[in-house]
Amino acid sequence: MWIICRTHIITKETARPGHVIFDAVFWAFGPAIEGFKHCRPVISVDGTFLTGKYKGTLLVAVSQDAENQIFPIAFAIIEKENKENWGWFLDCIRFYVTQRQGLCLISDRHAGLLSYLKGAPQWRPPAAYHRYCARHLGVNYIRRYNKTVGDQVKLAACEIQVRKFEIEMQKLQRFSDGAVNKDLEELPLRKWSYAHDGGRRYGSRTTNLSESFNGVLKEARHLPIVATIRTTFYKCVTYFNDYAVKAREGIESGKTFSKFATEKYDEWRMRARRHQVIEFDRETGIYEVRTPINPTSPYKGNRRHTVHLNEQTCTCNKMQQWRMPCSHVIAVCNKMAIDPTRFIGNVWRLDSNIAIYSSETFVPLHDKPYWPSYDGPIIHPDEERLRGRGRPQVNRFRNEMDMMDDWLEAQPSHKQSCTLCGGHGHNKRKCSKRGEASSSVPNM
Repeated sequence: MWIICRTHIITKETARPGHVIFDAVFWAFGPAIEGFKHCRPVISVDGTFLTGKYKGTLLVAVSQDAENQIFPIAFAIIEKENKENWGWFLDCIRFYVTQRQGLCLISDRHAGLLSYLKGAPQWRPPAAYHRYCARHLGVNYIRRYNKTVGDQVKLAACEIQVRKFEIEMQKLQRFSDGAVNKDLEELPLRKWSYAHDGGRRYGSRTTNLSESFNGVLKEARHLPIVATIRTTFYKCVTYFNDYAVKAREGIESGKTFSKFATEKYDEWRMRARRHQVIEFDRETGIYEVRTPINPTSPYKGNRRHTVHLNEQTCTCNKMQQWRMPCSHVIAVCNKMAIDPTRFIGNVWRLDSNIAIYSSETFVPLHDKPYWPSYDGPIIHPDEERLRGRGRPQVNRFRNEMDMMDDWLEAQPSHKQSCTLCGGHGHNKRKCSKRGEASSSVPNM
């Protein structure tokens, strides 16, 4: 059945019959509901405050498409983030958007959200698996300890291999005398460690996607509620149309997989050329893959990994996470004359992207005179949420997370050096000694 939009409005009763006060609204567009059926089963949620006449919070749920791009799923406007409002938003997603089993929900560790999830069977295994955002986890430990500890927690959380995870945890032990390690032992390892995730995240470590889409909607946060919903509608119209066109262009040019998946596969395929494969059991598909010595680092290379081709697993953990063959699996396939692309998951195919953005299409909104008549109660704004005098806060308050991002962006990818004087921070064209060097060269 074709769906334009699923909505759910909560209102408060008043003493006047036929009049109610607005409390919250949830909405999800039909094309997004149908498109999510073809996305990877991962949802990232986040909230951002409204900046208009009335106080409130905009909640957003997003996923990712075959190009690893943001796919908006659902929205809501609530009074504030707490257990009841987060629970209502997630219940609406389950009722109006998807009943898929095995979903992975990625979020920060907001107390209200965590409290709701403890008592929600539809968001517990095997129906769903909750995972923490590694970025927010690092910020929590920056606040509790210091930046060095917080950055190290994030590094450990993001490691995909158990061996490398343990190395980072040993470093953390030295940084904090074991205090942080004891704190982390109280958290379920599978929820924050990428290496112990069980392949539920599909490569997603953080809630950056939902935060990025909140940034896209920044201009809508100061608008009235109807205008905000209209803005999300037209943003999605443009977004869906652009990516549907790109997916069709890729198919027409003869491509099978998305550009993102192709680039990652090609990178691993180049590495596989130097791997050595030892066959242990062809019938069960067990192989050992040895990687060459890395001349630039004593901590990389010269490793052994076990590939179980029948179960599509590798001890490097990349195949389980990304649902595509890692360099070790590709090396095995090359030795056994098997096409490695057969192990690339359907979520990376361009025809999946076409299904994501074209299962249903957006249609233009009717002009107001052609709207169906409304016979419901008159909805009034909540005067208790009316913002006080003064210029409203437009940008969110900067915290340790923003400072950490600024610091990372400020680090140069390499130190620029001058071949003339040997100094750093400039090249020979801008060197102050350039004139001296040229004048010292004798005329020929």
